[in-house]
Amino acid sequence: MARVGCRRTAALGLVAMAAGVASVGLSGPRSSLACVACLGFGFGFGTPPINLWFAQADPQRSSAATNLVNASWCIGAASSAPLIIFLSAYMTLPWILAGLAFVLLLMAAVMGAEREPLPSVPPGARASDTTTQWSVTDRREFIGVLAAIVFIYVGTESGIGGWVTSYAKRLSLFPPAGLGFAQSTFFGALMVGRFLAPAFLRRLKPWNLVLLGLIVSCAGLALSVSASAPAPVLAGLFIAGFGFAAVFPTTVATFSDRLGAEAIRMYGWIFPLGYVGASAIPLAMGAASEKFHGLRYGMVVGLVCILILIALQVQIIRIFRREAAGSPRAG
Repeated sequence: MARVGCRRTAALGLVAMAAGVASVGLSGPRSSLACVACLGFGFGFGTPPINLWFAQADPQRSSAATNLVNASWCIGAASSAPLIIFLSAYMTLPWILAGLAFVLLLMAAVMGAEREPLPSVPPGARASDTTTQWSVTDRREFIGVLAAIVFIYVGTESGIGGWVTSYAKRLSLFPPAGLGFAQSTFFGALMVGRFLAPAFLRRLKPWNLVLLGLIVSCAGLALSVSASAPAPVLAGLFIAGFGFAAVFPTTVATFSDRLGAEAIRMYGWIFPLGYVGASAIPLAMGAASEKFHGLRYGMVVGLVCILILIALQVQIIRIFRREAAGSPRAG
């Protein structure tokens, strides 16, 4: 990002995603691992620059912008299972994946079509005026707490979104052919919440919206975990997804607003922690499920993670209140 700009970095990520998607449908059991790794590399290389590009393109509306771009991704996450089920009736999976790879390459061409190289820091990206008033201790605490939020949040969202299909299967919520719709319920709620987030941001400060969303998500997942009938389980998953909606994009925007031009350098080590969490927390949920002989206990791990996120977000708000009061701690 520092050398070629956010858009061209994202374009390179989309090319890697296209290569991984197209080749996995043609590969064998062993080579498919390399293909999936290529796809994961593309995700990691492409998604962060797009988030940061939107956050820094309009600093005055950064939270609304990042929520809307993440909502557009949720459309794909919510519609993927029904779409694959529909297309598989007419063509084989390799052809479906090849078509998806073609679309990714078209997107890469659009993203990288700028004639002039983008500056290393997009226009409008500047340090917040209040950031310079922070003590060294407050600044380090903000970065550390935010890094913990990214790690736990991305892991929790991935864990719930990844295990929800198996959870629906264990509870017999859908016939086998429709199990993917449980996942669509969760990601569909994320999509709806992110489209509505800009309206909420007109009345709430971004960090207060994140806290409110986490509380709502906690209530929804608690309902889903405690219920056994299909209707309340699905309602709880929808509420949990809706509460999660604004957390990550608003956190990205807050990170960009508070650190300004420095965000590009810091982004390279903070937000990859989210992918570490996306590997670790779903694994922990699966381990709890196996140990206690029930996926419900795996979902309880997700519930505990949300409670930790609430505590971390309260600490972020305390840091901002110290800043607003003009009495930072000595650094």
